[in-house]
Amino acid sequence: MTEEQGKRYPIRYGVKEYTFPSNDTIADVRLDDQYLHVHLADGRILCIPLAWIPPLRDASFEERLKFHISEDRTLIIWDPDESEVNEILRISDYLRCR
Repeated sequence: MTEEQGKRYPIRYGVKEYTFPSNDTIADVRLDDQYLHVHLADGRILCIPLAWIPPLRDASFEERLKFHISEDRTLIIWDPDESEVNEILRISDYLRCR
């Protein structure tokens, strides 16, 4: 093998041994003072800065907690009849690369 061909290394794990994202549905949602932490059904955790979402950024912590997850588990909803916040977040919008 010449230096131009590069060095070869043994492959330790086959592709079947890896886990790849498979389910973009929401399992759980947690909040802290800076982030909305969205736990997805396949184990990923998406941390969205509250600074990106003005209605949440400007709301009190108690009002931020007044949300529902949609039946299909793809939306986080703050109902203005139940909270000062009027917002719907579609989780796919935060998973998409632009």
